[in-house]
Amino acid sequence: SALFSENEVTKTYRNLPSQSRYQDALLGMGGPGGNQFYNPFGYEPQNAPALVDWIMADAEQQDRSEERSVDLWLSRLFGALPGGQVGVAAGLQYREQALDQWAEESLLYGDLGHFHDPVSADRDILSAYVEFRLPLLNSLEAQLALRYEDYSDFGSTTNPKIALRWQPHETLLLRGSWGTSFKPPSFSELYRPVQEEFGWYIDVERCELTGLSVDCDYWLYPLEYGGNPDLGPEEGESWFAGTVWTPEFAPGFEFQLDFWEFRHEDRIEWLDPQLVLDEEGSFGIVRAPAEADGTPGRIVLVQETLVNADVLKTSGFDTTLRCRLPTESAGIFRASIMHTYIDTWRFTESLNNALIDREYAGRYRRVPVPRNRANLNLSWDRDAHGAAANFHYTGSYENHTDLYVNGEQTDQPMIIGSHTTLDLQYRYTFEGLRQAVLRIGCNNVTDEYPPINYGGLEPFHDGRGRFFYVRWQQPIR
Repeated sequence: SALFSENEVTKTYRNLPSQSRYQDALLGMGGPGGNQFYNPFGYEPQNAPALVDWIMADAEQQDRSEERSVDLWLSRLFGALPGGQVGVAAGLQYREQALDQWAEESLLYGDLGHFHDPVSADRDILSAYVEFRLPLLNSLEAQLALRYEDYSDFGSTTNPKIALRWQPHETLLLRGSWGTSFKPPSFSELYRPVQEEFGWYIDVERCELTGLSVDCDYWLYPLEYGGNPDLGPEEGESWFAGTVWTPEFAPGFEFQLDFWEFRHEDRIEWLDPQLVLDEEGSFGIVRAPAEADGTPGRIVLVQETLVNADVLKTSGFDTTLRCRLPTESAGIFRASIMHTYIDTWRFTESLNNALIDREYAGRYRRVPVPRNRANLNLSWDRDAHGAAANFHYTGSYENHTDLYVNGEQTDQPMIIGSHTTLDLQYRYTFEGLRQAVLRIGCNNVTDEYPPINYGGLEPFHDGRGRFFYVRWQQPIR
């Protein structure tokens, strides 16, 4: 098989303040005629709308990416083991990736608050893999796999995988696997344009010396963030073990329990500058010159970037219960509950004079990591009719900001409470219209408010509240 894809995107930044025009206006050389002053202090005199419009500017950035690939593969059965024939699959793949980014001059040199160097990058990848399915016994099967990849910009790597599947009884299945992985940084991670904004941080090092509110409370500092062309590839190792039980005394019932663990070295991660400040580090922290008594200067710029973290280790359990109950005249009833428990999410990184070693399970990192999440699904189907009720649960977690009581900051973290919502849906299938499906539903039926989070938006909670929808799905064949 062969594949070719091309993606071209034009981004238009509108109404950005031009730093050069702003400086000219402060000197009385602003406006269309080059003779207007800009007043940055208030309403007297009020700035003319034409002058404000003149300061604002638009600019464009263009991204163009391409990917080409060719795949060859084969599979067959051969030989014989006590459990049956051996299965083998093998393949070759060649890929080419390219990225070109261009931006107007005002973006290239930061006049509009963005710094974007032109980018032209490409890489090619040659991959080969082989996989064996070995039926050692009627009840025992092994899988052996090996994948080789050669990257033009990050060298070569070989990653194995071993998996076992044992079914000692028709009602019981045991399974497990181990493998390694390799992931080079994407073009976006390497060359993402540097952006400018502001961020809230506590200057821990100065706070211990000055005790001033401006150092000990969250304060607004200039922030730059973007890609990192010095990133290296990340490597991983994974373990998985699980069981599936379908008891004879309860037809239609199924229980699954799975344990998983991932260990990533040189994991590509955004490094939160506050973690560096908490350890009194200097990576990405630009300060003014030190004061006469040796006190470090105030922060003038915070640089947030992607880094290859030393170690990121995650582990947890997935539990699933399923039940299927068919009836002669009332249709089929189904129920399932799925629960994920995160036991550890540990991040370790050493940068300059800062050693960061944090456990984030049940806490907020760049996104929340609640320990517990669950879904309960109930459904019914009969002929063309169907209905479903879905409960979604997200457990509580510690926020990255402290708890305030009566306006006073405490040394306890703010707890983001658990959250449960209910979704309902009815479905009807029109057999005479090529199996067209009409769905009518309501999400968050009870209009539950998400828990309050003073630290910003995050992906687990939906602030839209109750909403209704109607969907029509029409097959065209």
